[in-house]
Amino acid sequence: MVKNKPNNKKIMLIVALCLLNLNSCKEQNVNTEQTHLKLTDDIVNLITIDTVRLIDAVNVLNLNGKVTFESENIVEIFPMFGGNVTEVHAELGDYVKKGDILAVIRSSEVADFQKEEREAQSNFLVAQRNFEAKRDMNKAGLMSDIELQEAVAELNNAKAQLDRIKEVFSIYNIRNNSEYAIKAPISGFIVGKNITREMQLRDDRDLEIFTISKLDDIWVLASVYERDIGRIKQNNRAEIFVPAYPDMKFETTVDKIYNVLDPESNTLTIRMKLRNDKYLLKPGMFAKVHIFCDDATREKFLSINEMALIFDKNKYFVVVVDGDNFAIREVEPLNTGTTYISIKKGLRIGERVVTKNALLIYNALQA
Repeated sequence: MVKNKPNNKKIMLIVALCLLNLNSCKEQNVNTEQTHLKLTDDIVNLITIDTVRLIDAVNVLNLNGKVTFESENIVEIFPMFGGNVTEVHAELGDYVKKGDILAVIRSSEVADFQKEEREAQSNFLVAQRNFEAKRDMNKAGLMSDIELQEAVAELNNAKAQLDRIKEVFSIYNIRNNSEYAIKAPISGFIVGKNITREMQLRDDRDLEIFTISKLDDIWVLASVYERDIGRIKQNNRAEIFVPAYPDMKFETTVDKIYNVLDPESNTLTIRMKLRNDKYLLKPGMFAKVHIFCDDATREKFLSINEMALIFDKNKYFVVVVDGDNFAIREVEPLNTGTTYISIKKGLRIGERVVTKNALLIYNALQA
């Protein structure tokens, strides 16, 4: 269901009209506990008011993270030989099945293998005919067993050479016309592609031409500053949010804590695993990560909805509703970034605070 967006112009007009009818004083600094703006019916329809309540305190660490591939489910594909790319059958983002042909490359090295294959086939036929002739002569008593054994050895060597070439053809997917096919070794999505039709691939190329990842499971990596390392434990509960789905929350736990600090940022990396059945999460997405360092304590704190909290001039404020009056109140939060914020100082249980459009009312009170 799509919600109607608030009309900011209408809100500011209503607030401005209220201010014109009141004798308010203008101050440069934040003026707390002022009540020069009245709660009218028009304003009531445009804001939401929440009540300060007691909620179990939760120790939450807010981190920046990034969605990435699970390394166990990613495969990089390199060309076996240099040559000219004649066909490309997969594009970035395509889903491919194991064994699907991704590209076809024509190569002089493949032509050499095909020449070897023809020679091996010819040698095998000659050795086979020679063996059959000597076998018949041995049966007729015209050839010794030693000469027959030599013919058997020659036939076995010729067959081994032919089998070796056929195995090479199978491994490298060699086809006719001096071509070989690049096939998908696993099923998954094409997440990297560095090949185009008619491209010339060098023999010493060290850049992968395709990268395939399953994406059924993904990782979220987050950076922890040195001062917070002691707060992170394996299996801590985690909530992950991505801008693409602002109303969705992905729940998981801390799967791994890396033990090496990044020398540039002086941060430690932690990892969360997520099942990605609907492929909603894409590698490269930015993520907000909330790590619950401890379970909810028995101690309860006064708490408010996060939308009520306003950060200004390096301090935190809320807009309190007292009867029909509004007032700015400075508060001291214990945590930020979660749905409900624990307040250490500045509010009393049962007081009412503005949540929806709180910042507009806050700005109007200082006009």
